[in-house]
Order: sequence, then C-alpha cells, then structure tokens
Amino acid sequence: MLQNIREGLKGTVVAGIVLFLFVVPLVLTGIGGSFLGSAAGTDAASVDGKGISESSLRRAVYQRKQQLLGRENVDPNADFLKDENLRGPVLEGLTQRAAIVVSATEGGMGVADTTVATSIRDVPDFQLDGKFDAQTYQRLISNFGYTPTSFKVQLVEDILVNQHTQGIEASAFSTEQELNVLVSLTQQKRSFFTIDIPKAVVSESISVSTEDISSYYEENKSKFVEEEKLSVEYIELSVSEIALTVDVSDDEIKEQFDQEIASFKPNDEYEIAHILLEEKDTQAQNVEELTKKIAEGVDFAELVTAYSDDGGSKENAGNLGVLTLGVYPEAFEAAVLALDEGQVSGAVTTDAGVHFIKAISKKVDKAPTFEARQASIASALKIAAAEEIFSSSLEQFGELTFSSSNLQPAVDELKLKVKTTGFFTREGGVGVANNAEFREVAYSEEVLTKDYNSRVIEFSNSQAIVLRKAIHKPERTKDLKEIESEITETLTKQKTEEALKVLVASVIEKLEAGDSAEELAKSASYEHKAFDGVARSSSDASFQVNSKVFAMSLGEKAVAYDSVAARDGNQTVIALSSVVAGTRADIKDQQYKGLSSQLVNQNARFENLNYESQIVADADIDIK
Repeated sequence: MLQNIREGLKGTVVAGIVLFLFVVPLVLTGIGGSFLGSAAGTDAASVDGKGISESSLRRAVYQRKQQLLGRENVDPNADFLKDENLRGPVLEGLTQRAAIVVSATEGGMGVADTTVATSIRDVPDFQLDGKFDAQTYQRLISNFGYTPTSFKVQLVEDILVNQHTQGIEASAFSTEQELNVLVSLTQQKRSFFTIDIPKAVVSESISVSTEDISSYYEENKSKFVEEEKLSVEYIELSVSEIALTVDVSDDEIKEQFDQEIASFKPNDEYEIAHILLEEKDTQAQNVEELTKKIAEGVDFAELVTAYSDDGGSKENAGNLGVLTLGVYPEAFEAAVLALDEGQVSGAVTTDAGVHFIKAISKKVDKAPTFEARQASIASALKIAAAEEIFSSSLEQFGELTFSSSNLQPAVDELKLKVKTTGFFTREGGVGVANNAEFREVAYSEEVLTKDYNSRVIEFSNSQAIVLRKAIHKPERTKDLKEIESEITETLTKQKTEEALKVLVASVIEKLEAGDSAEELAKSASYEHKAFDGVARSSSDASFQVNSKVFAMSLGEKAVAYDSVAARDGNQTVIALSSVVAGTRADIKDQQYKGLSSQLVNQNARFENLNYESQIVADADIDIK
C-alpha cells in the first residue's frame, strides 16, 4: 500500500517542492544565501523531540518572503514582509509540518532511497538539455543552504507529509444517505412566477435639483479628494543597457573558449538498474544465488523479476535512470563508478538492503564545440565588460547629477536617455515607480520641494537611477463643477432604486392580499412569466432570478415573495410556490458517480484537516 502511495506521489510532490524552494526565489532574486547562517545554535522549536533549527526557520522565512514578493504590486518595504512579522506564522507552519512528519514516521511510513533519487533526477530545474545535471543540482541546493544530505532529508519529509495526507484521503468514503441528501438538493426543482418592473416606470418622475447636488457634494467631500500625484524624469545607468553598446572580438571569444576547454571536467553519465534485497530471513540465500547466477550470465532483467524487492523499479527491469551523484548512499555510488558499461556489481550493502547494480550504459561527457559556445561566451564577455564600465562610471554618474540643476550633463557625458514616468502616488505606481525606494526618493524634500536632482538610487549591483521632478499635482478636493454630472448620475440612480423599492413592496403587498398576478401585471403593463419545475442549472430564467429563487425558503407558506435587481436596474418580483426534492431518477449514472466522487473528496479534505489538527493538538510543541 505504501509503495502504491509513493508511486502516486512522484512528480507532483517534487514539482511543488521545487516551485516553493527554487523557482520563485531564484527568478525573483537570482541569489540565495543572504538568509543563511551557521547551522549551529539552539533550535527555534521542538516537536515531540524533533528539533526545528534556527537556520531552517531563517530559510523558511526567506522563502516565504520571496513568495510574497512574487505577487503583483507588493511593496518590498511593507511591514508584513519584515522578518520579525513573518517569523511567527512561518514557525507555526514548520511545527505543524514537523508534528505530521513525526506521526507518519511513528506510524511506520517511509520513503525508499530509489524514490528519492528518481524524484530529484526528474526535477526540470536540475536538468540541462533535458538531462539531470549534477552541477546545477549542487548549485541550486547550496544557494539555499542545503547539502545533498540535508536536501534529501527535506525531500523525504515532504514526501512523508504527502503520503500521510494521501493515506488518510484514500480511506475517505460517503454514505448512501449523505449522497441522497446531496442529490435531493442539487436536483431540486422549483416552481415560481415573476413580474418584471422596468425602471422606466419611475425614472420619468425622478428629478435632481441643484440643492440636492450641492448638499450631496458638501456631505461627501471626502469622496472627491484627488490624491497627490507626481511624474518624474529619470536617467538610468545599467549593465544590461551598457552591454548593448559593447563589442567583443572573435579573438577574445576564442581565448575565453580555450580557457573553458582547459578547465573542462567531464562528468561521466551512468544509466543504471539494480536488484534490491531487503533485510529478511532469505536475504543471505538470495545474495548467494544472485551472485552465482550473475556470474553465469543469467539475464539481469529476469533476475530483477525473480528477486528484487524494489516495487518502484521492478516493473521496469530495475531501471533507476541516470545516476545522480550525492543522492544515493556512498557505497552505492562508489560501486557504480567502478563499473564499465554492461557490467554488474557484486553485493553492495546500504541501509535499504543489499543491491546488485548494473551499468546499462556509460556516457562520457564531451567538451562543447566553439560554435555551440560562441554566442553564450560573447554575451558573457559583453556583460563582464559592461559591469566594469558600470562600476567605473557610477561615481561619475553621481558627480555629474549632484552638481547640476538638471540631468543633461550626465546624459551628454555618459550617453544616456532621459525617461519619464506616468503619474504615481506615494503608495504605489507602475513600472519603475512600483519600487518603494524610488517613490520615497521622488517624494523627498530635495526632489519635490527644492527641485534638486535626486541622490543615486542603486537598485542592485547592476542598475542605478537618478531622478528629478517633472510634474507635481498636490492633493486637492475636486470642484463641484468637475463632478456635477457624476453626482447627478449617482443621485438619479439612488432615487430610482428607492422609488422602485417602494413600487416592488406595493406589488408584493397586493399579491399577498390575493390580487391576481396576471391581472396586476396586465393593468400596469408589467411582464408576467410562469416557471414550472425549474432546476438549479436551468437557463429559463435569468441568472439573478434563478439564484434568488434557490436561495428563498418556502417553509410553511403557500407562496413566498421576494425581489431581485437585474443588471440593467430593472426589478423583478418573485413568487415561489413549490419546492420538489430531487431523486436518484433525476440524475444520470455518470453524474451520480461524479457527485459521489465529489462528496468523497470533500469528506476526505474535511477528515484530513481534522486529523492533522488533532495530531498538532496532541503533539508536544516547545517554542524556544
């Protein structure tokens, strides 16, 4: 059962882990490590004896911050992004996760080494040209303070948590009674009639006076405040733009390529298969038999079928794919590296059991050709040259703008372009004005009041900006003349709605008194419609009417009345007269199965939430 769960988790678990740990932070920052500290020190918390280190907490806080920064229009200086404010919620999440890991482990759940290895190997972010790349793997995990060992521990725990969840959800079920209740509601049918009252009935009598407009304006002046806005001119010194102006010669590219070839270290690639013999009474006998049969040249795939205890690879002739260094136990990897193509190792013992490993293929890395590397090297050389120009020009950039009353000296000397932003407020903007520091400098006294060029704003090691005020619009309350038509429209709408409500109430009162709906509608030139046995999904009536009808309660009444506004402002009076529960006969077999599956999934989520909440409640959680 556990093996089936493991197999079902492949791919989705790892994709989630990589998205959380790598993709978001790397895309946003291109760096890691700023959050890292010594692995030593006291734990931040412990859960049933399982420690949560301070370094793990700092890493999780950093990752959470990068996720939040990935959302649109997030101010990087916002209070909720401060470490001290993220620490509590993140630590709570880590303790809950640890409680589930402990519960799963104590329940006998585990993850095979081969599952971990396959999971890591299949992560797209660890691959180059569709194949696992050990250097990329090592670089990415080290950026976040992981070693191969600690990353495997993290991955195993993540898989355990998902196994735990999957195991609980797989046991969920629904009763026939629950399903029948759901069918009775979803397949319910209702009968009702409607009377449409157009707003035109009252709109001709609606008038808005000058006094009404003036009063509304005085009472709601705060609604008509136009926020302070600013537009600035700015010049930008950036590595990316400088690189566009840099030329590199073929000789420089060739020289760099020769250096790469001189330092090139091939990474042999092994595709491997194995037979795993787990610890049991027959293990020693099986090791002896396999050793003999391998020496006799018996087909390895046949031996896998007959002997291997690894359910994950057994159906694929024991194939584990390409060896991922740093993922498998040291003894396992050492045995592989000693093999030639087609060769089978002797017995190799690890914590998982005894392995016999076959090198299906061995591919030696070839050095890249000049043609394949030429464009990349040229780009890298341009960037390197641009970085030097950027560094040497940065001081001059500041001097030219500091001593001038405008941006022109820097534009002329450094061959820059003046750019202009749209209007932005102190709280937000688009493009470069989305940056909080940019806005803070733009609204500083030096720029806003004294009309100075700003100080140099260094966004990164590759981008610097200087700005100056272009157009400033102070906060102001709009004049009545500017918004007179807007107020007139608002008041007209309000008075129309009020008049319609009075009219609707009058119609309902007459219906409750026994007036005929047909005659009442006819006498007032309203439209009357009757609906018999309408389902929830029916399109006979409008969406607004259908939604209201199925939200109404008939109770002990013979008829229930209500009303709903249409999108065009017209009103519809609704009279609900009949509610008939749905039955099994009202639903097709396929729909019934789908509803049953939906109910099971809903129960599963509810049960899992409750179960995990109980685990956390029972855990011994100690916050340091």
